[in-house]
Amino acid sequence: WASDWGKNIYAATAFLGSGNDEPHTFTVRTQYTAPDGSAVDKTWSVVISYAATVDLGALSRYIQGSDAGEDVPRSAIQVLEVVMRSGVSARENVMVIGSSVFFNVPNDRNLHMQLPGGVEAWAGYRQAVKPCQFGLSFNIDLAATAFLTSGPLVQVLASVLGMRDPNQLKEGLNPRAMRAVKDTVKGMRVAYRCPNGTSRNKLIRDVGHQPASQTMFKLDDGRQVSVAQYYSVTYKVNLRFPALPPLNVSSQGGRKVWVPMELCNVAPGQRRRMLNEQQTTGMLQFAGVGPAERGKYLQDVMARKELGGFNEDPAVKAFGIQIETQMSTVDARILNPPLLAYQRPEAITPGTRGSWNLRDVVFPAGSVIESWAFTSLVDPQYLVNDGPTGTNTFLNDLVGMCNKTGLKCPMPAMGPWDPRHSYEQRLAAARDAAKKQFGKECQMVLVLLERKMTSGESPYALLKQAGDSALGLRTQCFAADKAGIGRNARPPKGRLQYCANVAMKINTKMGGVNVKLLDDPTQPKVVPVVGTVPFMVFGADVTHPTSFHPDDPSIAAVTASYDRTLGRYMSRVLRQGHRQEVIGAMQEVVMEMLKEFHRRNNGRKPQALIYYRDGVADSQFPAVLEHEYTAFRKACYALEEGYCPPITFVVVQKRHNTRLFPTEGADRSGNCLPGTVVDSGICHPTQFDFFLNSHAGLQGHNKPAHYHVLVDENGFSADSLQLFTYWQCYLYCRCTRSVSYVPAAYYAHLAAFRGRLMKREVEDGSVVSSGSGERAPEVLQIPDRYANACMFFA
Repeated sequence: WASDWGKNIYAATAFLGSGNDEPHTFTVRTQYTAPDGSAVDKTWSVVISYAATVDLGALSRYIQGSDAGEDVPRSAIQVLEVVMRSGVSARENVMVIGSSVFFNVPNDRNLHMQLPGGVEAWAGYRQAVKPCQFGLSFNIDLAATAFLTSGPLVQVLASVLGMRDPNQLKEGLNPRAMRAVKDTVKGMRVAYRCPNGTSRNKLIRDVGHQPASQTMFKLDDGRQVSVAQYYSVTYKVNLRFPALPPLNVSSQGGRKVWVPMELCNVAPGQRRRMLNEQQTTGMLQFAGVGPAERGKYLQDVMARKELGGFNEDPAVKAFGIQIETQMSTVDARILNPPLLAYQRPEAITPGTRGSWNLRDVVFPAGSVIESWAFTSLVDPQYLVNDGPTGTNTFLNDLVGMCNKTGLKCPMPAMGPWDPRHSYEQRLAAARDAAKKQFGKECQMVLVLLERKMTSGESPYALLKQAGDSALGLRTQCFAADKAGIGRNARPPKGRLQYCANVAMKINTKMGGVNVKLLDDPTQPKVVPVVGTVPFMVFGADVTHPTSFHPDDPSIAAVTASYDRTLGRYMSRVLRQGHRQEVIGAMQEVVMEMLKEFHRRNNGRKPQALIYYRDGVADSQFPAVLEHEYTAFRKACYALEEGYCPPITFVVVQKRHNTRLFPTEGADRSGNCLPGTVVDSGICHPTQFDFFLNSHAGLQGHNKPAHYHVLVDENGFSADSLQLFTYWQCYLYCRCTRSVSYVPAAYYAHLAAFRGRLMKREVEDGSVVSSGSGERAPEVLQIPDRYANACMFFA
C-alpha cells in the first residue's frame, strides 16, 4: 500500500478484504524518545474505512483519446503521485511540501547549504505524473527551498540580525531589530524547554512590546510581576537575556502566555518564504546548476535508494510500476530568429545567440522629453557632484546616452533635498522644479536610491506608491551602488551599458519603441496569420499574497498592445478576492482596452485578438477558460453589436518540471539554443501545446516556457503560432536579449508585482495569518488614465 501520510491510504488490491464497507480497527504501539530525553510508549487505535475505488484504466483511455471530451482523470493521477512519493515521504530526514520533496542532510554539500541570516537551503526534487504522447511520464526536476536554521532561538535571531555573538542581544533590540525579530518569529514553531526539564512544542503567536524584565502580568493572587521576576522566583531561573521581549504562545485568543526567548529552540523543517538579497543570491548559487550537473543529480535521484530509488520502493512495486531510469529522447526544431529593425542600423540579426547590443543603435521610435527632474533619496554628505563618481557626471552620461539612442531630452531640473519631507512631497517638489525651469508640466522624475530593495516598506516601494498612485507621475529609479555614484563608490565599470539599459526604460515609459520586427519580404509574414489586419496581443497574470489573511487581496494585471510594433502596451492593475485566480473584472477591462485601441488607431477596431494567460495550473483551465474567454466575447459584443473578432487563447506556464537537455548543438552554457521548440512526445496526447526555449542561457539551466492553446479561432498552424510567439520574445523593452516567455505575459507579471508594491501595510508592517488578529494591508489604486498613458512597470 501507499499513503500520503495524511488521511489517505491507497492499495493496488482490496486492502480490507471482502468487507470493504465496514471500518477496520487496528492497534498500533509506538515507542520513541521525546525531545526532553524521556521514553514514550503509547498504544493507538487506528480506524481504516473504505472510501472509493479509483479507475486507473481511465488514464489509458484518456491518453488514447477513446474517452472523447473527458476531463483529465485527476483522481487516478493523484493516486500515482502519492504512490511515487509514499516511501520517500516516510523518512525522518525528509520534508514534503506540496509536490516537492526536500532532504535534510546537513553534511552533504549537494543537498544542504548554510545561508546568512539564520536560514539554510535544502535540495530535493519536484515530481509530477503527466499523461503525454509517450504514455505516462514521471516528471522530476531539482527543487530547492529555504528553511529556518534549527537550534537555540537566541542564536538563530543573532544570525538573523547579523550579529557574530548572541551575547550582543543582552543589550536589547532597537526598533529596526524589533521589527525584524517579529517578522521572523511570528508563526514559528519552537520547542519550549520548561524549567522542570520537560519540553513542549509551541507556536509563537506574538512578541512582547517590552523586554522580559518589563513585561508584566497578573498572578492568581492579583499581584503584578514581570516575566523575568516570575521565572526567578517560581523556577529559580535567572534569565541571561532579560532585555529581550518574551513570546506569547497561548492558543487562546484573549489570553497571553509569556515564555522567554532563551528557553526556546527553533523546530527543524520550517520553511522561510521571504528572503533578503544575500539569501536570495545564495539560493540562486545553490540551485542554479548547469544542465550537466542537473542531469547527473536527477539520474542520482532516480537510481540511489537514499534519495529516490523509486523502482526499489515496495509501494511502487506493489502497483506494478516500473520507471525508465534514463531520460526520454524527443525530437526538437530550432526556429529561425527574427530580423530586428532600428532607425539605425536598419536591421540587426541576433542569430543563435539570442542577444545583441546597443552600440551605435538608434531606437526606431525615440520619445521627446521637454520637462523632467532629478531628485535624490541619498544623503548629500555621501555624494559628490563631479568626478568619475559624481552625480552630475552620471546625469551627463545618462542624458548623452538617451540622446545618442534617439530620445530628445535636456539635462533634468534639480529637485530640492529635504529629509523632513515624505517621498510624495519630494516627488512633488521635483515636479514643481521641472515646471519652473522648463515652463511645461513635468513628464518624469529621475530618482537616485542608495540601493534597490523591493520589499513593502523599502524606499523604492514607498516612492512607487507616491508616483504611480498618489501623483500619477512617471519615475525612473537608479541605484547608487549600481550606477557608481557616491563619495566612497568604486570607479564605475560598464556605465555606458548601464546608462543604455536605463535609457531603454525611460524611452518605454515615455511611449517610445525600443525595437520592432523588420518588414522583410524574404521572411514569412512579419506577424504570422494576423499580421495583415489590425490586431491586439493581451497578457494577464495574477499574483497571490503570501499570507492567509482572508482580506489580503490577490493582485491581477492585464496588458494589451495598441500598435503594430508590439512595443507599446496599456495595462490595468486590479484587486480581487484572496487567492482568486480567475480575473473577475475581465469583461470591463477588455472593453476599456478595446475602446483605447479604437481611439489610438483612428477609429479602427482590432480584427484579431491573441491572449496569453500566465500562471494557470492544469486543473484551473476549465474555470479560467469559461470565465475569461466569455468575458472577451461579451466585451466585444458590448462594444458593438455583431463585432466578433477571432480569439486565440494561450496559457503560459513556467512552474512545471520539464527541462530540455540538448544532445547536440548546445550553447556555451550547455543549454539548448534559443528557438528550440518541442511539440511531440512529452506534449499533451490530444491537445495543442508546445515547449519553447526562447532565451539564451546565462546562469544555470534554462526552463522552457510551456504554451497550451485552449482556443484558436485565428487558425494558426503549429509553426506559425510558435514562430509568432518566439519572435515576440525579442521585443521585450528592458533588455537586448530574447526573454524566456512572451512579453505580453511578462509585462502583466511586472504590472501585478507593481500592484503588490501598492500594499500599504498596517500596524507593525507584517502580514500574517488571520489568527494573529491583524488587519490586511490597504492597497492603493493605480489610476486607469495613468496605466493607459505609460508602461509604468517597465
